Amino acid sequence: MNWHRAGVGLGALVVSVGLTACDLLRVKDPGRYEEEDLLTALEAVGNTAEGNAHKWMNWYVIWQELLGDALNFIGPITYNDEYALIDDGRVDFNTYPVARTPANSRYVAYNFPDGMAESRWLAHKAWEIAELAYEKGDSMEAELDFESSFLAAQIKLGWAFNNMYLGLFSCEGVLGSPDDEGGAEMYLDVQIYDSAASLFTHVIEIMGRVDPFLIEFQDRDYLNAARTGRALMRMLAGDYEGAVADAATVPDGFRYDAILGGSFENWNQMYWRGFQFRYFRLHDWVIPDTLGPTFSGSLPDRWTGLPDRRRQVQYLPKPFFGDRPETILPTKYGGSTSGISMVSAIHARLIEAEAMAMSGNFLGAMTVLDAMRVEVNLPAIPFTPENEVQMLDVLLWERYAWLFVEGWRQPDLHRSGLTRAVFEALNDYDRRGIGRPTKFPGSAREAWLNPLVVNDATQRCHPNA
Repeated sequence: MNWHRAGVGLGALVVSVGLTACDLLRVKDPGRYEEEDLLTALEAVGNTAEGNAHKWMNWYVIWQELLGDALNFIGPITYNDEYALIDDGRVDFNTYPVARTPANSRYVAYNFPDGMAESRWLAHKAWEIAELAYEKGDSMEAELDFESSFLAAQIKLGWAFNNMYLGLFSCEGVLGSPDDEGGAEMYLDVQIYDSAASLFTHVIEIMGRVDPFLIEFQDRDYLNAARTGRALMRMLAGDYEGAVADAATVPDGFRYDAILGGSFENWNQMYWRGFQFRYFRLHDWVIPDTLGPTFSGSLPDRWTGLPDRRRQVQYLPKPFFGDRPETILPTKYGGSTSGISMVSAIHARLIEAEAMAMSGNFLGAMTVLDAMRVEVNLPAIPFTPENEVQMLDVLLWERYAWLFVEGWRQPDLHRSGLTRAVFEALNDYDRRGIGRPTKFPGSAREAWLNPLVVNDATQRCHPNA
């Protein structure tokens, strides 16, 4: 069978303490700073490296959900260049979706690969700064080995997530050092997964050296975040044995969220654009006709018809402003600062089930999936798949239900080769299956600026159904 708890403590993503992280990270010669400057800014440096991955993951979820088959864009027209392009499948090498974020009272547009490149550069620079601070830190009372510090794990984890989401989003991306002279090479997504897996491995190694006493006082579980992240990357690269080995070590109840809030650009965009401004709606197939156009509550489980609290939705009437229509949206994110799950024990269990299925152990896979369903008061799936097609159908649906509007639906359709079939079945004139992108292309801007990347759309990756 072949398919092609971190709740509190981070605060604002960039913390201003003395010398700001932005000032410190952007200088070419951080060695000129005195020991006191470096040590004062370390909290901000670490939070910047980790928090930028959270920020871009926030936008990632919207774009992946719009490219998938569950979420639609319903206006306003001023956002057609980013949301409608994705929703209609009109994204190509030279027509790219952007995220608008306010900077100095003016809107600045970023596309995702370029934003991740900047985020990765910040993580790279944060590593250099923190390493230098530890070298200068003769007066520090703590252990002076940087690669045995919680800070090192934090920075490297942010770096790993940057690569993880770049590989999930685009079919190609730059992996070289952000400071390479003459540009950096472009790699395919599978190679990016391998790079992210190596970074997660480094986090695991660092956490193995961190003083356990210090870990007790941390709110963020970097060890299990790295284990789950590496399991995801191994699974997507086809290393199912390695993926299940990592996933099995992740304890039940673990969850690592993107922490959002503190400034406009870091609000939960699924809530802000959806519930607040009514830019989206769930596609017709998601809400069965029998439930009516104003349904609110738990959608029915596919296998039993019982209410499935993994997929809860709410009807929103027309608002008082503009021409915004009525809509039905998922209620997974309850506010503008709601966190978004990046990795979790739930995903780890799904990886275990998939790895068993890949080896032909359908009964074992179903045992894992049925045990998970108990947690949401759903009975076992009332059959055992008899062939690969049925097993894939079960895996895809259970992943869709558990990871509802978390940005995983389209990556699953892409790797299973089902994007065209799924969209053709929708019979939606504006969202045709033939020729629809199954994954986002690489950045055209990278080709304009990077001499090592061929600036020719015919030679760049752009997978279509």
